[in-house]
Amino acid sequence: MVVDRNGEFFDPFTWAAIAAVSLGATNNVISNWDAITQDGSFNIGKFAGFAAIGGASAASNLLWPGYGGAAIGGFIQGFGNTLLRGGNLGQGLGSGLISSSISVASF
Repeated sequence: MVVDRNGEFFDPFTWAAIAAVSLGATNNVISNWDAITQDGSFNIGKFAGFAAIGGASAASNLLWPGYGGAAIGGFIQGFGNTLLRGGNLGQGLGSGLISSSISVASF
């Protein structure tokens, strides 16, 4: 933790976490906008769900840097997005494993 000149606390990790979670949430919402606005109406529940999935995926990469974070983040995103789009548990697990593998391979 770094103390600035005014005596206020500034924690770079906290700001990095806020930025990562915000970018992850925004990216996942944009990627799934068609499901959020399905049938021409805005679904606040799906919006919040996709934002939470994207944020959790980004946070896992920040907390576990390297292949582990990539694997966990990819699984969270693949699994969660599939379930939120109406897939069943088996489809979610399959999508999570595929996304996890792609994330690790592209790391």
